[in-house]
Amino acid sequence: AVIIIFSVFFVLSCAPGEFPAPVEEPAVVSDEQPVVPEASVPVAEVVEEIPVAEEPELSTPEAAPTVEETAPVSVPAVSSVAELWAGGGGDRGSTLLHTTDGGKTWKAVLKEEDVTDVFYGGFFLDSQTGWAVGNRGVILHTSDGGTTWKKQASPTTYRLYSILFTARKNGWVVGDDGVVLHTTDGGTSWNIQNVGTSKPLWDISFTSADTGWIVGDAGTIFKTTDGGKTWPAQISPVSRNFRDIVFANPTVGTLVGSYGTILRTADGGASWNVEKSGVIFDLTAVAQQGARQGWAVGNRGALVHSDGSAWVLQDSKTNGHIKDVVFMNEKEGW
Repeated sequence: AVIIIFSVFFVLSCAPGEFPAPVEEPAVVSDEQPVVPEASVPVAEVVEEIPVAEEPELSTPEAAPTVEETAPVSVPAVSSVAELWAGGGGDRGSTLLHTTDGGKTWKAVLKEEDVTDVFYGGFFLDSQTGWAVGNRGVILHTSDGGTTWKKQASPTTYRLYSILFTARKNGWVVGDDGVVLHTTDGGTSWNIQNVGTSKPLWDISFTSADTGWIVGDAGTIFKTTDGGKTWPAQISPVSRNFRDIVFANPTVGTLVGSYGTILRTADGGASWNVEKSGVIFDLTAVAQQGARQGWAVGNRGALVHSDGSAWVLQDSKTNGHIKDVVFMNEKEGW
């Protein structure tokens, strides 16, 4: 598996067809009214510390995609337990970091003067083949394990937040203004797909070549069961801004978002139940391991863990905004 951490978000990228074990957890139904949405160079010196910049809360509408902003660095793309990638950037340019010793040391692989775009998401199919997406519609691709990165033609200038491949040639990207991009040739060409919304879309997740989900602002949840040909909207019990979604199997999934929102489904999204996170800050990422273990992270150092029952607050040792989380097993995570 390849793990990529961009914009301070960790993304465990399983090989096509590999999916985590199911998670079975009870849920508390919210009293809020349901909401129906609209119809992931030479090596430089080791980097020891990277400051994380403040950013608006999730509940604040996104700025226009032409406005430059600072994005923190995160950690997501691995070809083994020891190898990970992290990406981000700021007003001085881009950052791509790489570790081959399980995170003990990190080296910059993409110099700031090479690319000025900020990265928000990434995905690796294997140790050699990967992508990074970010500001101004940028899509970077590597076929040599990150030694070199080349821009792929992008049909949009909106910020792109998440990228995922379900097969070597078949990939998806989501971003601002309801942007959904699809490729069937490994990224040589990307085509815009209209899913019927102009809301920011933050994450995309597939459990098979046919079944996947997209989440975004204002309670937006889309699901496909035909490989992305159509994306019908699913009903959300809350109108929150959803930032991350993971599925253990085609029926059991978890998503997180603004104001500490955690939703869980056990029927493939036919219904979503609100679970109490115990935090009021925006949650930006969620990770699952095994049938029951789950972690969610977010702003102001928010970190909660569930062993299949209630979500319990843990000490993250920081008050900064945590952008992503990934676990290699039930004990080891970033």
